[in-house]
Amino acid sequence: MLSVINGDMSRGEIMTKLRLKDEKHFREHYQQAGITLGVIAMTLPDKPRSSKQRYRLTEQGRALLAKSAINHAIAETTAIQLPNLG
Repeated sequence: MLSVINGDMSRGEIMTKLRLKDEKHFREHYQQAGITLGVIAMTLPDKPRSSKQRYRLTEQGRALLAKSAINHAIAETTAIQLPNLG
């Protein structure tokens, strides 16, 4: 989910990027998990049900995303360098 969040995004925008349709599933397994883990934050924390509510990556979320990108790049580089054993 972190990789699709760009700036402030609505729940619907994030769900569209993730190709998810079930709001309850998204809310329980993505949105609330991300908030609980501290990787995403609400732009209007005092108004969680606001139609203007948006979500953004926290500093912790950006750091995790960057670390994931680095690990992915290392894995790709390592895979390219391995000899063909087949």
